Amino acid sequence: MAGGNPIEVFAGSDQDYKVTVEQLEAAYTPATKALIFVSPSNPTGAVYTEEETRAIGQWALEKGVFVLTDEIYEHLTYDGMDSVSILKVVPELADTCVILNGVAKTYAMTGWRVGWLIGPEDVVKAASNLQSHLTSNVNNIAQRAALKALTGSQNDVEEMHAAFNRRRTKIVDGLNAIDGVHCPSPKGAFYAYPDVRGLLGKEIAGKHPRPLPNSPSSSSKRRRLRWFPVRPSALAVICASPTR
Repeated sequence: MAGGNPIEVFAGSDQDYKVTVEQLEAAYTPATKALIFVSPSNPTGAVYTEEETRAIGQWALEKGVFVLTDEIYEHLTYDGMDSVSILKVVPELADTCVILNGVAKTYAMTGWRVGWLIGPEDVVKAASNLQSHLTSNVNNIAQRAALKALTGSQNDVEEMHAAFNRRRTKIVDGLNAIDGVHCPSPKGAFYAYPDVRGLLGKEIAGKHPRPLPNSPSSSSKRRRLRWFPVRPSALAVICASPTR
């Protein structure tokens, strides 16, 4: 991104896929310019609590680190968990925070390519100038459709949310019933992210997992395992990576 060097901060299933302030502090250097914060998270389904979000926001404020917060899954949370905007709990970040959102996930409008950016005026203007030269504008029909989705009845959203919750329960229960698999229950989005390291070297249904033909892993030593809930009575099994 603009010539920057991304630094990954690892958070495993043992910490529900959420990084801590201590980890951020350990990864910080004087060259650190920005923090990308995603809650609810793709692909782990992790949702930071208000306290966790505030702590991270306060850390970014004290360090003078710009925050890019992706809130595309804000309306897809479960088990009484709420998505908390980092800017809401640390309003002092207003001059150094950009919020990214859109209609793709909540309203199942991924193909419409409509989203928005909220941030300091100078940052929004610079981003708009760049975007206008890269992709031009969002077409009028898509804009009207997005406006209708946002301001119209939310009944369909509630029905989709209930369906996602049912699928979440089924896939997590099924995964955790497998010896060698640990899958924290996702609190947001619509993904389950199992830790399958316990399956490495084992046979599944009498066979070792094989990568799909022509898949990126078919010519490598990596093994991939991915599960998709198709309907209440069936699961489709294809290839993914050992930890993804």
